[in-house]
Amino acid sequence: VIRCLESLSPLINRVLGEIWEVPSTRLQTLCSYLEEGGSQNRLDPDFWSLALSQEVHFFLSALPEHDDLPSKLVDILNALHLEIWRKDRDACELSDVQRAALLNLTGTCLSHVGQRDKVSSTLDFLLSHSSDLITDPVVRRAYARALGMVAQRHFELVLSVLGKTAKTDAATRRAGSI
Repeated sequence: VIRCLESLSPLINRVLGEIWEVPSTRLQTLCSYLEEGGSQNRLDPDFWSLALSQEVHFFLSALPEHDDLPSKLVDILNALHLEIWRKDRDACELSDVQRAALLNLTGTCLSHVGQRDKVSSTLDFLLSHSSDLITDPVVRRAYARALGMVAQRHFELVLSVLGKTAKTDAATRRAGSI
């Protein structure tokens, strides 16, 4: 998939094409790792997920500030999150490692979105469904990592959304115990 992306990159986005012309060391390491680790037994999914997120961050950092690609990517990832949430956990086809990668990518893309409303609504959605999404330690780490990435750019917003979620959670617990 990554080698296919390498071939199509100039057609997808000019900046992405330039990145592949002089590929980063991380990207080459990731490609080598995936090609050499052909069997699933040798593939470290946490490494793969983090390396992919780093490459997406590197690519998005090269875009002009006003580019709307990060926002479009967030829309696509939100649609995936919504589809997963609507399905029963056992019926969902995503593994915990894939869920973690999805959360890492969402955090990476959100950290490049300048629209506070979009970031806030996405965080509200993710946090309102966190008990459904966070079931495994790998997913929990990815969730925390995603929030940290978003907080690098939108610190006050992340704190506000977390505070609001904590208050809602506390009120729900109090109402349930009465």
